[in-house]
Amino acid sequence: MAQTAYKVPSDKDDLEFAGFQDWVAVRYNVHSNQSWAQIIRSFAKDEPESLDLFFELLDKYKKGSSYSMPELEYAQEPIERAGIMEFA
Repeated sequence: MAQTAYKVPSDKDDLEFAGFQDWVAVRYNVHSNQSWAQIIRSFAKDEPESLDLFFELLDKYKKGSSYSMPELEYAQEPIERAGIMEFA
């Protein structure tokens, strides 16, 4: 992904990226040990879209954008079954 292909340092290697991992995880409401690259890939349809999304998110992060969840054009409406929210 972009991290390797474009030699973008991980947040451990460069203070400019410190916090990017948490910012992406909170933005997408991900509560796992996935890296920011894995999170971005999981919300993109393909590799070119994940690359575009990475640079879009990085730009927003550098500008101090909030953690708010982005609008996903292919998100589905949740349905409730036995008190558990699922996606149709």
